[in-house]
Amino acid sequence: WDPCLPRSCVPLWVGARGVEFDWKHLQMGLDSNISLARHVAAAALLWASGRHDLPPRMRLPLGGLLLAAAYEGFLLGY
Repeated sequence: WDPCLPRSCVPLWVGARGVEFDWKHLQMGLDSNISLARHVAAAALLWASGRHDLPPRMRLPLGGLLLAAAYEGFLLGY
């Protein structure tokens, strides 16, 4: 699960019910969409790495991208 799940789901029931517009809800929606795209990309990298018909010249770059996706938080410092 996403570690920021409580941070992004709880305000939908607590703070978004108000009548006034707040930019933080728009920002949370954009952050959630970016997080979803990153998870889908990591799943696609994992799927592609398990293919048996993958050309040998693509294995190293694919492995590097998969490692970068796995350790992204550590590499970026958060």
